[in-house]
Amino acid sequence: MVKVEFMPTIIHTLFNILLCHRYLTSLLSILLWPIYSRRTARLLFPSPSSPEPTATIVCATINASSNLLSSIDSWLANLPNEIIIITAPPAHNQQRISDLLSSLPHRPPPSTRITVLAAEAANKRQQLALGFRRSASEITIIADDDTTWSPSTLRALLSPFTHLPRLGAVFPEVQIRPSSHARGSGFGTWEELARIRLFGDAIDGRTSMLLDGGVFCGSGTTAAYRGAILRDAAFQRFFTAEEALGRGTNRKLNAGDDQTLTRWLCTRGWDVLVLPHSDYGVVGAEGRAAGTSGGGRGRGGEVATTMRDSWRHFGQVLRWSRSDWLANLRAAGPGGEGRVAWRRQPFTAWTRVAWCLGSFTFVVEFLRLWDGWASGKAGWVISSKKRGDAWEVLAHVVLSRLLRYLPFLLWHYRGIKAVVVSVLFLGYLYMQQGVKVWALLTLGDVNWT
Repeated sequence: MVKVEFMPTIIHTLFNILLCHRYLTSLLSILLWPIYSRRTARLLFPSPSSPEPTATIVCATINASSNLLSSIDSWLANLPNEIIIITAPPAHNQQRISDLLSSLPHRPPPSTRITVLAAEAANKRQQLALGFRRSASEITIIADDDTTWSPSTLRALLSPFTHLPRLGAVFPEVQIRPSSHARGSGFGTWEELARIRLFGDAIDGRTSMLLDGGVFCGSGTTAAYRGAILRDAAFQRFFTAEEALGRGTNRKLNAGDDQTLTRWLCTRGWDVLVLPHSDYGVVGAEGRAAGTSGGGRGRGGEVATTMRDSWRHFGQVLRWSRSDWLANLRAAGPGGEGRVAWRRQPFTAWTRVAWCLGSFTFVVEFLRLWDGWASGKAGWVISSKKRGDAWEVLAHVVLSRLLRYLPFLLWHYRGIKAVVVSVLFLGYLYMQQGVKVWALLTLGDVNWT
């Protein structure tokens, strides 16, 4: 039994370890951030000794979102060999998408074939697997139905494959585009917070790529894979049969395809690459990477997606968090998959452990703040020394949480707006932690939507 008088010492120790980890990893990420673009610059142009590989875009959809038409139009501007759209029951969905395609703003080029398929059930993994089997191209690209590209995206995604024979996948840094054109080119509050979070994902991806060649999770919005990997019979069985709580639970995973693919590539010895974006990983409010076929040629591989501009955005975060929990417990655990991950990509494996532990750091912060404030009370009087200690602790909490996002915050915001956005984002991070805890308690929920 730990004596009560030792509890403050334990709390202080845990808090100091937490601060050291945050400060060190944040500073490391900020220092490595600009290096990554220079290290990968040559890969953005096709190798003169290798022909450009053929490419098929595979998109799974249920209700054919209102953005699907603009997404397909932007993909067509990249001249892929084929676009395969897989829908789900009821049967009229397939015809509805076919009718939708007849209203495309631009007629598909003769070199691109568009195929519409129907899976047996509304299950994203089953739908994608059907598309993988039907694709005959060297490179298969998974794209969400609300994702738009700049006209140079496909070439940027394919070019690295011509340089690196062991490259299994290319993951672009994804940006947010405004979901409502009624507001012009501005972002809503939730969209602003989401684009800051995406910067954090991008900076983490670049850091892990430089340190051990791995990533925490490949992009689920758009990602390019060698077609042979996705058509492999062993992969297809694993991809469609994986269950949330282990074998025999009859809870086959629906979504989480991005994490499963990332883990598969690691355990099978394939390399991956994060495709850097030149604008700190996020489209600017002026829409200079609008991602539509009518826009300019763009710079590199620009991929933009929408985010729900309301509190319902956390429904998406909850689904992603469940996938992350399941992947982290398997990829960084003591099993065979975990041993391979720790041997091949130790820093990335550690980030998975840190993600799990970091879901509960708000408890340590609260206890340290409470100790710094309450221990100085004498009745209703608080000593100035203890009050100063509490404010110092609070300052460390805020700085350590926001440090890794400072390049983005300083680049995009000025004056009072920077302060307001920082405060809102700090609250957003705490809400995310709450969602992560709830995701752990509801791991058996395998819904896609």
